[in-house]
Amino acid sequence: GGPLAVAGTAYDRGFGVAAPMRLCFGLDRKYQRFVTGLGIDDAAGTATDPRTGKPPARCTFRIQVDGKVRYEKTDVTWGTV
Repeated sequence: GGPLAVAGTAYDRGFGVAAPMRLCFGLDRKYQRFVTGLGIDDAAGTATDPRTGKPPARCTFRIQVDGKVRYEKTDVTWGTV
């Protein structure tokens, strides 16, 4: 419903998706830089899952360029950037 926010910072633009998810951008070799920010939306919350005892918002961010992993951050939790 509301704006995307990560660790208390609101963003006017962005993608709000549910895991598992893959976003692909065809850049056609027209660009030399790709700049992005990554994080879990504050709306995901911090409540512990009563069934597992684990926080519900936890994921891995991976950026691939031409099939090669160029960035990976694992075990990302709510409230981190």
